[in-house]
Amino acid sequence: MKILVLLKLVVDPDIPPAKFKIDYDLKTQVVDDNPILISSYDENALEVALKLKEKHNFEVDVLTLTNLDYSQPIRKALAMGADKAFVLLNPQKFMDVTNTAKIIADYITGKKYNLILTGFESADWGQRTFAPVLASILNLNLITFSYKIEYQDNFWKVYKLVDNGYIVLKTNQDIVVSITTHSENQPRYPKVKEIMLASKKPIFVEEIKGQYSNSVKIEKLEQPTTKIECQIIEGKDSHEKAQKLYQKLKELKII
Repeated sequence: MKILVLLKLVVDPDIPPAKFKIDYDLKTQVVDDNPILISSYDENALEVALKLKEKHNFEVDVLTLTNLDYSQPIRKALAMGADKAFVLLNPQKFMDVTNTAKIIADYITGKKYNLILTGFESADWGQRTFAPVLASILNLNLITFSYKIEYQDNFWKVYKLVDNGYIVLKTNQDIVVSITTHSENQPRYPKVKEIMLASKKPIFVEEIKGQYSNSVKIEKLEQPTTKIECQIIEGKDSHEKAQKLYQKLKELKII
């Protein structure tokens, strides 16, 4: 069995607010020297794939479409346990979901993957639409919001979260599954030996072929502003200050 995990590379979402900048002319986030990471839910998806690999010796590939520096995050994916990596270089700063899915679908056609995994949303745009669009283009069944997959008797068993717990879905067909975070799929930390071995694993880098025109246009991109107000509570002693603070909190309906 062959598994493909799709990785989106993003600027570290936990950088300090002061380092988060927007190029208002290009309508995109400024990268500067900020770290480039694998989008968090995609790491969960990779962990699900690696657990299957450990149990059944399946092949696990990773693929990303990016215009960012892919070297560190892709090496991390290989150090975690992926067998090989594919990098599609995208010259555009922004690519909408439909075209992203088309590019990837065109590239993997003929490679015959039995299971395609991706995070259920990305750490930057968070639209939650990529997996459904990709499954539609590939004409594959889709299961969303899942956290664990098992393989038994030629069937995939997919654990999907629902309001009151989870349900288990079974299929013997090739499928696309979007993965959410869960205690059972927390990404592993590569060991020193695995990091060293990752340097010998293949990374296939290509520029995207064909013409892809965005159907979605970014009209405006803004950085949210946070307003902080500070009020000093005056009083002759701590008791009076505490009483005034209590009244103020009641007025604000905090207590």
